[in-house]
Amino acid sequence: MKAIGLCRVSTEEQAAEGRAGLLRQREQIELAARRHGLEILEMVEITDVSGTMVEANPEFRRALNMLADPSIGGVVVADQDRIARPDTFEAFGVFQPFVHYRKMIWTPSDVIDPSEDAGFLRVLLMGGMAGLDRRKILRMTQQGKETNRRRGRCANAKITLPQGVDFDFKTGRWSWVEPHATRIKIVFQMILSDNRSVLSVARNLGYSPERTLYNQLRNPIWTGRRIYSHRRGEKYPSVNGKQADRRKIPRVEPLVVGIDLEPLVSMEDFSKVQEILDGKRGRWVSSRTGESRFESSGLLFCSCGQPMYSKGDVRPGKHDLYFCRSRHPRGAGCGAPAMWREHIDHTLTELVKEIFTKPDAFRTLLEAVGRDQDDASLNEEIRMAETELTRLQNEKRNLLRLAVKGAYDDADEERERRRIDAEVRFWTSKRDGAKRQIAAASTESLRTLAGAIASVFAEFESLSLSDRKRLLRAHVARVEVGRGGITRVALRLPAPVATNCSRTGTDSSPPPA
Repeated sequence: MKAIGLCRVSTEEQAAEGRAGLLRQREQIELAARRHGLEILEMVEITDVSGTMVEANPEFRRALNMLADPSIGGVVVADQDRIARPDTFEAFGVFQPFVHYRKMIWTPSDVIDPSEDAGFLRVLLMGGMAGLDRRKILRMTQQGKETNRRRGRCANAKITLPQGVDFDFKTGRWSWVEPHATRIKIVFQMILSDNRSVLSVARNLGYSPERTLYNQLRNPIWTGRRIYSHRRGEKYPSVNGKQADRRKIPRVEPLVVGIDLEPLVSMEDFSKVQEILDGKRGRWVSSRTGESRFESSGLLFCSCGQPMYSKGDVRPGKHDLYFCRSRHPRGAGCGAPAMWREHIDHTLTELVKEIFTKPDAFRTLLEAVGRDQDDASLNEEIRMAETELTRLQNEKRNLLRLAVKGAYDDADEERERRRIDAEVRFWTSKRDGAKRQIAAASTESLRTLAGAIASVFAEFESLSLSDRKRLLRAHVARVEVGRGGITRVALRLPAPVATNCSRTGTDSSPPPA
């Protein structure tokens, strides 16, 4: 009988070269195959997947899907817990394919048929015991780590320690590592005495990446103590069933533990550096969350079709810029030059004051563009509909003539008549709809719309920057720039008069007083 061999280890370390995790399972599977007279069709090996998350792994799902093959009798494992360690009731669903397809589970010492009563009960009991065993292991591991933390020992692997600190698990002793320990003392001195930024200090002392130094400065271990402000909770959702990190949950009170090392930095100096870092971070967050001075940002598009990006520059003699996305980052660009923010924003504001706040000027623009749109689209639809209706009338006359001559029987004639009538209704509806749109875009409706838009933008000039931005984004869909100025403005107008109202030839320089 053919079967699938399944190996699973929970961590990558167990599958590493020289470890017996996978090797032992392969030997056990080969032993089971010899004892039960099985042919291993394929050996499926799954690494770094917990027994509680096997269903999320694509390789495991593929192995279960293979059970639908009638030629495969089941799965061979070193032990049942290699299939899963259910820690919830829904986790027992991984055994359902064995019941559904009546497949077997073989181990070196046993044969289990989950579709039979005895095998069903055995899977439930052994799976529950495996899940409880895992929960017990996890609980004891976490308790052991917490005990080591309170004793002042390192509770995790050395990779969690910053450069400059080492811990000997055999002797339980901490030690500073040179030259990193001396370098961290120099960093604190440079920040406190020279008032230099973390970035410049990191570059000067060769930290790579520079963010490493910032994280090390936040670590209180340099004062001869460890502070644990969080504990670990449930795991984050995993990807493909792989092991995931556990959530950090704030402790009610931080756990402060001293370690047997002479402090590199005094508590006073450490606190001063934390205040400096907090102040710089507060200023950075404040500048990022403040109101942007780019009024047209998000609305501008280059003549090549790409959006315009903004770049601020507060240095004396410099200007904020809008530039085409084709130049970012370090792209060749479409040839369009960068434009000053104050010129573009000023031109857009003047355009709003000249057109949007004056009903007569705005109505004139709508009428001109509306007539162009009618000629280009609506009238074309009407002409097309009229042509199709004429063709259908001719078809109907031909159908009547051929029916009289006996070329169509009654059923064929009725079918063709229904088809022609359906097409006539469709093209009539399309023609009438286009005519209604033309009628709706009458002078009176445009006058009403122009008055409504003008009332909305009446106080535009006196609004705050944030309010002007909200108003523009609510009624302006797109602003195209080219040749050094604004060439086209697309508005958000209510149907059926929604259209692109363009104004060309405007210049970005402020108009004369």
